[in-house]
Amino acid sequence: MIKTSNQLSDCSFIFELSLTVCFTIAMLSNYYISNEQPKMFFLDIVYLRYLIYIILWFALLLYIICSYDNIFINIKNFFIILIGTIFIFLLFYFRGSFSFSDLMRVIIFFPFIFGPKEIDAKRYMKRSYFSLIIFISLLSSFLQGTFFYDIHKSRLTTRMIFNSNDPNYSALYFFLCFLLSYKLRYSGLKYIFLFLGLLTQSRNFILGIMVFYIIGYFESIPFFQKIFSKVKPIFVLVFFQIAVLLFGAWFINVAKSESDRDTFSLQDDSNIARFTFSAQSLLFLSSGTRMAVIDGAGEEYWQRGNGKGTAKIIWGPAHNSFLGLFVEKGIIFSIINCILLFVIMNQYTRVSNYKYIYSYLFMSLFLGGFTMGYNLLCFYYILSIKNYHKTN
Repeated sequence: MIKTSNQLSDCSFIFELSLTVCFTIAMLSNYYISNEQPKMFFLDIVYLRYLIYIILWFALLLYIICSYDNIFINIKNFFIILIGTIFIFLLFYFRGSFSFSDLMRVIIFFPFIFGPKEIDAKRYMKRSYFSLIIFISLLSSFLQGTFFYDIHKSRLTTRMIFNSNDPNYSALYFFLCFLLSYKLRYSGLKYIFLFLGLLTQSRNFILGIMVFYIIGYFESIPFFQKIFSKVKPIFVLVFFQIAVLLFGAWFINVAKSESDRDTFSLQDDSNIARFTFSAQSLLFLSSGTRMAVIDGAGEEYWQRGNGKGTAKIIWGPAHNSFLGLFVEKGIIFSIINCILLFVIMNQYTRVSNYKYIYSYLFMSLFLGGFTMGYNLLCFYYILSIKNYHKTN
């Protein structure tokens, strides 16, 4: 049976609405609570993650039933993810333990394989609705007294702190909001999030914005469109990953500390520590131990000083999303996870998304948290939105 355009639209509606609901949950729960287990209303954050999984899978099931005879599946991507899932179970066998969270990191990719490749988010993510979500999040953080307050040092700070004790993660939140505002052509909100991101004084945020507008300028030129279309994001990431690690190795050998932390200085303790932790993480991975290859060092690996930890090797968290993933989860799991991550990303690699993809990937080279959880889900949601801007 051939479906009418209205029927197909109704089928897409199921998945579009579910993604919008999941994005809403992620945004509302993505603020920092200083003195208690993170909660939104009566639910722990960990249960909200499960709620997102249930919504996505239920929407996927309805979408497949509704459009089963018109659904398009990239067979190659489907089998890559299926084989990746099988390898994850084999890895659990060799580890001798089952990890539900690790499995969910793989399963979360399936809805993006079967679901529509382009959604009309403006039908649900209205300007007023988006503004309300952000207002509630900002108000929650403000009422908890986390604005401009350094919890670690128990003092006021000139850097805006919103949903984390690290202003860089507050900047990541505002960066995602900026990307969504830009994609939906909400100009007023776009400038508000740009301003809020600058208040965090995050150099990573500034780098992401610079890359976003630079790529945005070149993607409108036919010559560079051809270049972008020929090169896969994963190869660009590998090239700059190597470049950043080489620069970091050189930097920590020649840099001299000029200050504790200075937004406008390259040679401060913050940058020296950032590149030092990355170098230590790389040394840990190159050791070839069972922990590095199969088991992974686990979450907050830098705080574990017992015989099973890495605190003697790595003094702090790797300020690099992919390097941190490899240390935390082990080389084998991380390779599978990265392959699946880029399989999905390639589905959304089109001219209108170049600036979103490359700015996000460049920021991931200097901060953790880009390859998992709410951040990745929100990023895929943004990529899946259709282009409302005119493209040459």
